[in-house]
Amino acid sequence: AWRRTVYAVALGQLMDNPRLGARGKQIFLRTALRGEKPQAVAESLGVSRGVVDVTKKRMTDRLRELVERLKDVDGIR
Repeated sequence: AWRRTVYAVALGQLMDNPRLGARGKQIFLRTALRGEKPQAVAESLGVSRGVVDVTKKRMTDRLRELVERLKDVDGIR
């Protein structure tokens, strides 16, 4: 149960970050959370598959960082 809460908080922080663009957030939500195919997302947004792949990777890495920080703050290990 705590893991779900930590991930939910981290995801909220990621999505609320004003420095991250709307397109990046949309790419992340559609590929990482909804499981849409990267090529389909790329085509629908008018960007290359590479843009989708890099964006998803960066956002996933950032989410992992946020989760780790939350675990450290809460003393969860």
